Amino acid sequence: MKQEATEVPHNTARTESPALKPGSASIGRPLGPPDWQRPVPARKIVVGVPAYGQGWTGVTSRGDGRYAPAAGPAPGTWAAGSDDYKNLVGKPGKRHRDLLTGALWLYDGNEFWSYDDPAVMLQKAAYIRLKGLGGSMPWSIDQDDAKASLTTALYSVLR
Repeated sequence: MKQEATEVPHNTARTESPALKPGSASIGRPLGPPDWQRPVPARKIVVGVPAYGQGWTGVTSRGDGRYAPAAGPAPGTWAAGSDDYKNLVGKPGKRHRDLLTGALWLYDGNEFWSYDDPAVMLQKAAYIRLKGLGGSMPWSIDQDDAKASLTTALYSVLR
């Protein structure tokens, strides 16, 4: 059975990229729409942050892999298309950053992985601090690397 090609979105961008076509697949959504904070005080909101990435294989692109068709999910440790930060940080390929959306991705000419690194965690921690939110909850701490790079980045801002 042939899997239908899908557009490759980012794992956890802070906001949508204006390059997305209307109606295309996307995972990231803007954090903190105004009506989101009305029923709950900001200090009681805890933001979940991933220590894993989402990946696709068969991504054909002449550029950096963004918004290119994919054949399907990339091989992952726990499930197809999902892998731990500790595994992704050492993967070969070129890392790219979208400064507008806060997204990081890795593209090797075939596989595309979107995940958060310490720099992205610092951005998210700064947002949490700026908005007076209650804190963060990494999912899952065992997916961080041996140096606790993601956890350390969060702690450096939110302690």
